[in-house]
Amino acid sequence: MIRTCKVLGIALLLSIPLSILAADTGGYPKVGKSWTVTFTEPAKVGSALLPAGEYRVQHLKEGDAHVLVFKAGNKAKARVTCKTEEQASKSDRTMALYGHNDAGERVLRSIVFEGDRFSHELAVPSRARAD
Repeated sequence: MIRTCKVLGIALLLSIPLSILAADTGGYPKVGKSWTVTFTEPAKVGSALLPAGEYRVQHLKEGDAHVLVFKAGNKAKARVTCKTEEQASKSDRTMALYGHNDAGERVLRSIVFEGDRFSHELAVPSRARAD
């Protein structure tokens, strides 16, 4: 009887931290989540210049890196690492911030998606400047 109580007690103690970890997102966006974004003008995303149009954007985690993948149809058109920052509340619309590079191309620097509470600060080439 005592042995059974000890085994049950240990099992209970081990299950509590696991359930807490499973429930806690750790202040990070859900991996695998996707959104739709429409560019009205061409935009440089990472090293790719994307033409104006609609893209499905998926948030992935590769090792310690957060990655946004921009797809047109089923084909990935751009991949860029990003840092996420939790906002005080969910965004009521998709908002993007751009800069320009030396070639005059619009460079996507940051994006927050409608209904999401995380902004995504994109890794941009060092020659891209904020406007």
